[in-house]
Amino acid sequence: MARKKTELTEKQRRFVDEYVKTGNATQAAINAGYKPGPHNQQAKQTGASTLAKAHVQKAIQARLKKMESKRIADATEVLEYLTAVMRGESQGNELVVEGQGPGISQAREVRKKPSEAERLKAAGMLSKRYDLHMTTVEYNIRLERLQLENEKLKAEIDRLNGGTDEDINDGFIEALNATAAKDWADE
Repeated sequence: MARKKTELTEKQRRFVDEYVKTGNATQAAINAGYKPGPHNQQAKQTGASTLAKAHVQKAIQARLKKMESKRIADATEVLEYLTAVMRGESQGNELVVEGQGPGISQAREVRKKPSEAERLKAAGMLSKRYDLHMTTVEYNIRLERLQLENEKLKAEIDRLNGGTDEDINDGFIEALNATAAKDWADE
């Protein structure tokens, strides 16, 4: 029974395995069992031609995707971990050296919850992710923008009504200012 061009040979399977490990087509060809030739020239050519085959490329991409899903944390996993650290729910190992007598000490590994500094760092990283982290400068810039926007609204109201703020002020501006102040105080 003839093999389809889209199926990998045994050497091509090994090539894919080795290429995923090394990222080097020449070394992958040698490790997969192809003849290296003088100065690895044959392996270099074989590696390049094998790597150029569409079905080999597809197999490499599938393998990398499979590895990615197993080895690389996704955003949800990172956020869950940072949250667990921030809440003090995770535990890590720490090496502790204890004195056993004069000039004698022994090291042992202990499980410990995150320190306050580690928890604060995790909280800071989470706050940046959710754009909750605001410096004083950023706060002042946002406040100034709101105040300018408020002044523009006052001027527009004044223009539309043909009067002054006192003529048209029915408590709207005070309510707007109070709402803005409350929003900023909550943040």
